[in-house]
Amino acid sequence: MSSTPTRYFNSTMRGLTGVNGTPGSLTSILDKVMVTGYGSVTAINITVSGGVATANLNANEGFQKYATIRVSGSDIAALNGDHVLFDGGTNFAKWYTGAANGTTT
Repeated sequence: MSSTPTRYFNSTMRGLTGVNGTPGSLTSILDKVMVTGYGSVTAINITVSGGVATANLNANEGFQKYATIRVSGSDIAALNGDHVLFDGGTNFAKWYTGAANGTTT
């Protein structure tokens, strides 16, 4: 698992509602970003090739570049945990990994 001391987020990320002036709204966002998470999806599969993990996702379930994602439930143990994306799009997410080449569903 990589170290993720800084977490990038913005108001356009799925599941992350904006600050709306209501007391407690900023606290709610910080709780999502730092504790509970937001924007959960289930990957179709994750493929590892040459030190790059690619999560293949359903249409419009992707993540933005530099987002931190948390993977859980993979049978490839090195994929579980928090990862910072170096690339992301509408149906995929990519990060660097030390995991061996292979595919998990």
